[in-house]
Amino acid sequence: MKNYGFIRTAAAVPAVRIADVTYNTAEICRLAGEAFDKEVSLVVFPELSLTGYTCEDLFFQDLLIKGAEAGVKKIVEFSRGKDMAIVVGAPVPCRCRLYSCAIVIRNGNIKGIVPKTSLSAEEGRWFASGADFLAKEINDSEISYAGQMTGISPNMLFNIGHATFAAELGNDIWAPVPPSSYHVLQGAQIIVNLSADREILMREQYRSDLLKGHSAKTLCGYVYASAGFGESPQDNVYAGAA
Repeated sequence: MKNYGFIRTAAAVPAVRIADVTYNTAEICRLAGEAFDKEVSLVVFPELSLTGYTCEDLFFQDLLIKGAEAGVKKIVEFSRGKDMAIVVGAPVPCRCRLYSCAIVIRNGNIKGIVPKTSLSAEEGRWFASGADFLAKEINDSEISYAGQMTGISPNMLFNIGHATFAAELGNDIWAPVPPSSYHVLQGAQIIVNLSADREILMREQYRSDLLKGHSAKTLCGYVYASAGFGESPQDNVYAGAA
């Protein structure tokens, strides 16, 4: 099939069960399978989609963190033989800290892990900022994760076919200078954002305008997937904006 210079992307929003990594992994694989059948080259899932974004203090539990790593391993196996990039969100421990990360998987390999840089006030209770990896002496960090050695950094670029893409997470796009501004200067043509953005009055219009404006300003495609059904309601509502 000729692609005439285009690439087919998808934003996928699975229904999640809080802290039920087995169920969430199965849903991610199911939707990734649908994307593959539709000849999608790059499919993006929401932030912390393997565990659910609203686990709160459950993120302090080793059982959940190790379960997420086991879930990533299953997705890696699922991806084997498929020429499609799958980007999923998971909590990743590194250097005695925990990071909300985008994990890029393709054809049985973890291509890289991108930690979130801009954290909300409440996220700082559980996660550290990916800015930790921007120090010159650790900018080329590697990590053993899900049975593979891979890079971990906010400044990673990935290739799929003739296209180059990069990842940022959630609040990164709301920063005065989003990480993706630097990614496109380094050659990224597509930015993916794994998010868990709450719904408030006029938020959808504001978010849509922000993403379209940023895409236009940086001359890149922007694929955005936000948490949806199954997240704990608490004080917030997640509508699965994609």
